[in-house]
Amino acid sequence: MTVFATAMARGLAVLYSKDGESARFTSSDGYVTDCSVMVERDVSSYGEVAEITAASAVISVRKIELCDRPKRGEVFELTDTEEEFSVSQVIASDELEFRVIVA
Repeated sequence: MTVFATAMARGLAVLYSKDGESARFTSSDGYVTDCSVMVERDVSSYGEVAEITAASAVISVRKIELCDRPKRGEVFELTDTEEEFSVSQVIASDELEFRVIVA
């Protein structure tokens, strides 16, 4: 990892520790892992995606917390509220995070 990428990863770790929500991710093959997520709710437009319904949300999760890229139908469950979100599609993926539309 470059010096810049290392600094970005550290900054992201601080952000997730302060503002992230504890969650449990369940993959399509039944693998369950605890992770921290950032949930953006009531988004009507996000980046290049023209329309996301108001009932949807965008979840960001760090790549170091998941084994693989999330797939359609896989589930994030917020630990504190037990609210479940099903992955609709991955809308962004960079060196550090996945961002997924969920319903």
